[in-house]
Amino acid sequence: MASSLTFSTVLGGNTVTATIDSPEDAMVQATVLACARGLDFDVQGKTPQQIMTAWMLWAWNRTVNIARQQLEAEKLATVRAEIDAQMKNAEAFLLGHLNETGLDRMGTSAGTVYVTVKTMPSIKDRSALTDYIKATGQIELLQMRVSSTAVKEFLEHNNNQLPPGVDITTAREVSVRRK
Repeated sequence: MASSLTFSTVLGGNTVTATIDSPEDAMVQATVLACARGLDFDVQGKTPQQIMTAWMLWAWNRTVNIARQQLEAEKLATVRAEIDAQMKNAEAFLLGHLNETGLDRMGTSAGTVYVTVKTMPSIKDRSALTDYIKATGQIELLQMRVSSTAVKEFLEHNNNQLPPGVDITTAREVSVRRK
């Protein structure tokens, strides 16, 4: 008669359940035995049922640990978002206070708050700007950089040959996407 092994836990309000309906199945036993040996389980003298139970306990423990890590990451992201929002509110309040009082800076024993003015130009008429730079020679109005998208396209259409005067550097970077 076939038996089944089931493990279940509640994680973050969700019930996680796994069941193997036929642990006597030779393929299931062979797979679990191989995994158990690969994880250095002591399988000597154990019945297939005991190995299966140990494997399921390990899998359950691993599932719980992964879920715990995910919950901790979610909590951390939530706390970071709350702190970021509070900081933006505090900065807006302080900027409003400095604007109302006509001050550029304000100091306390805890630190100094000051206003910085950032200039962020944008191009509203590309051809007018280009014509002006050609006429006056004021190339310093532009930043000297190469478009990575344009270079990628150039490489694709020119047998991986770079445009004259251009070099590329690649770097491996890790990215994390917040939910």
